[in-house]
Amino acid sequence: PRRLSLRNRLILFAAACLLPLLVVIAVIIAETANAGRDQVLDAQAATAEVVASVLGTTLSDNQKVLQELASIDRVRRMEPGPAKDALDQFSRAHLNLYGLFVLSPQGDLVASTGLDPTQFQAHSAFSDAVDRSLKLGEPGVSNALTAPDARVIALTMPVRAKDQAEGEPIGVIGTLLSVERLGAAVLP
Repeated sequence: PRRLSLRNRLILFAAACLLPLLVVIAVIIAETANAGRDQVLDAQAATAEVVASVLGTTLSDNQKVLQELASIDRVRRMEPGPAKDALDQFSRAHLNLYGLFVLSPQGDLVASTGLDPTQFQAHSAFSDAVDRSLKLGEPGVSNALTAPDARVIALTMPVRAKDQAEGEPIGVIGTLLSVERLGAAVLP
């Protein structure tokens, strides 16, 4: 076998000297990638908290509007004419409400304004939100409901005979919130 020339020996020596440097560079790159992943996960968690906060505030504000509306005697009577008048007044004052509706204890539509809720009554998520308000006396929120002309969520509140937290609900008042508007509120 032939001996290595001086040039080949120098190349082998230089490569052996560079090997630890390449290992250090690989370790630094791996640590940077891990730190980048951690930063992305932290940013995603922070974004999720902001989205949840904005949605929670929006839903809470709309629940207060529904509670106020449910305390009006014209709505409590469960008569179509007076209830529709009250809904019309509130819809003009609160433009973010895509539609307002009042349902009887049997789930029949008493009055509505804006987007027609009957197109969503077949959805189980809508029925669950209404049942939560009628049977449990609690606010209800549906999942996204899709119809040919809109994507909305239903927010419902029980209507009681008097200004008291106790007692059997005599109906349900609700609103339809646009999914697109909620998304626009969250994205900025």
